Amino acid sequence: MKYKFKLSSLDCAGCALEIEKKLNENDEIDYASVNFSKLMITVTTKTQNPKKLVSDIVKKVEPESKVMDLNESYENKGKFKFHIIRLLVGIIFMIIGMSQKGILSNVFIVLSYVTLLYRTFTNAIKLLFKSKTVNENMLVTISCVGAYLTGNTHEGLMVIILYEIGKILEEVAVNNSRRSISDLMDIKPEVANLKKGDEILTVDPKDVKIGDVIIVKKGDEIPLDGIIIKGSSKLNTAALTGESDLKNVNKGDKVLSGSINTLSVIEIKVESLYEDSTVSKILELTENASDRKAKCENFVSKAAKVYTPIIMILALLIALILPLFGLSFKVSIYRALVFLVVSCPCAIAISVPLGYFSGIGKASKEGILVKGSDYLELLSSVNKIVFDKTGTITTGISNDYKLEILDDKYNEKDIINYYVKGEALSNHPLAKSVLNVFNKKVSTKDVLNYKESEYYYFFATQDGKVLYAKTYQEHQANVNSNKWY
Repeated sequence: MKYKFKLSSLDCAGCALEIEKKLNENDEIDYASVNFSKLMITVTTKTQNPKKLVSDIVKKVEPESKVMDLNESYENKGKFKFHIIRLLVGIIFMIIGMSQKGILSNVFIVLSYVTLLYRTFTNAIKLLFKSKTVNENMLVTISCVGAYLTGNTHEGLMVIILYEIGKILEEVAVNNSRRSISDLMDIKPEVANLKKGDEILTVDPKDVKIGDVIIVKKGDEIPLDGIIIKGSSKLNTAALTGESDLKNVNKGDKVLSGSINTLSVIEIKVESLYEDSTVSKILELTENASDRKAKCENFVSKAAKVYTPIIMILALLIALILPLFGLSFKVSIYRALVFLVVSCPCAIAISVPLGYFSGIGKASKEGILVKGSDYLELLSSVNKIVFDKTGTITTGISNDYKLEILDDKYNEKDIINYYVKGEALSNHPLAKSVLNVFNKKVSTKDVLNYKESEYYYFFATQDGKVLYAKTYQEHQANVNSNKWY
């Protein structure tokens, strides 16, 4: 059976990869996937207690993380604030210790070490005893404690301070990316107006079946894919296509979920279930974007397993071999500790997957859907990109208009009034920009038989005739042949 669980206190993309790997290595689990953006674990297993099985594995990789049911809630803000306060208190202890002398200085330096190393040390110890493995937490702990024992107390404190700042910035970046991805999820329809005879019921889109008829009012979002069986309207499809120009739809036209009805009421015969609808597919792609790993991520996840033990062994060899070449034992240990710090795998194992995740999150903030890290990586080799212009690289909105009166017979105020009145009933982006620029509220009661069609260039001749042109070249020819002004 398939089970889904929530995760708490997981801000390390590298740890998410490791959890997924450990879950898939377990014989009782057929398949496992960790969605870092949603903090969700999906497992397929036949075990009687899947939550306990998953929890035990997660604790071995990330002791601070908790496995919860989907209906459970967890507030992480308190713990984040605690770590910030702990960092600040540790820095204060360090400053006081550096400003004092003798026993008092040592007391505050030790307090600073204990405060700053608390999270790193406890995580390292828990991981060592539970899974018999070491990670960057152990390397940083050894480096800092070793620096203190060799008399390089200030250097050791700076290492842990920078490491803690890095952890906090990592958490901020992860939360911002998650927030951006969540904001992109706003296109998710909340309700559907289901037509049952003469009655209209407000239901969850997931409860609507194929063949049912739904009512979509003006301003409402279309919740499910289907065909219009009654009415006509204009749809805002910007959430799906990025196109700002409204789409005309009539009876018999197919419409997609996620579009917004802007004009009038329409009735739609549903053609797909919610899980198969366009908006659901888009949400699924976004939510699972972190599941598609780039080649670089896959390499790092494999290399990280053997990288840390190798670094530990090499550091030990540096400490033992250098004295054979005339260096003091203290200097050798110092060199070994320096090697541990500069070779810490957090620079690779954490930053690489976090970089991809933050990239997907940043793209989501800008309204760009990236289907996975592998696609983000492919963008580095792209030479040319073809865009739909309006609504993608331009907004269709202009604030720079210049009005030039060519004939004294016409009054600027009247021309602007007619111009605005002509655009007031249009939903075209340029029409909206005209209203915005001139900021005029006009009555459209005297506008008869309004019909919005293709936009033309037009030119009024001296005898009152109006010449129309579909292209600027045609328009210019009309102007050149009627130089009466």
